[in-house]
Amino acid sequence: MNYRLRRVVKAKPQKKIPQTDAIFEQVHQINQQADDDDSTLRISIDAKATVKVGDYDRGGKKSGNHIGSRP
Repeated sequence: MNYRLRRVVKAKPQKKIPQTDAIFEQVHQINQQADDDDSTLRISIDAKATVKVGDYDRGGKKSGNHIGSRP
């Protein structure tokens, strides 16, 4: 059947666009303004963390007494 192994080309990262520096400069400026303002509350959020929900949480075991659960 004439099959053979070949290397697969991995995706190369995109080149930096010209607007990247301007975007980060604006972000740094806004962060500095928030640091200087005492009435601004800053929070940190990890948007990449995965959280299991429903039946996948705690290995499928339920916490506490639920209606319809057996003792």
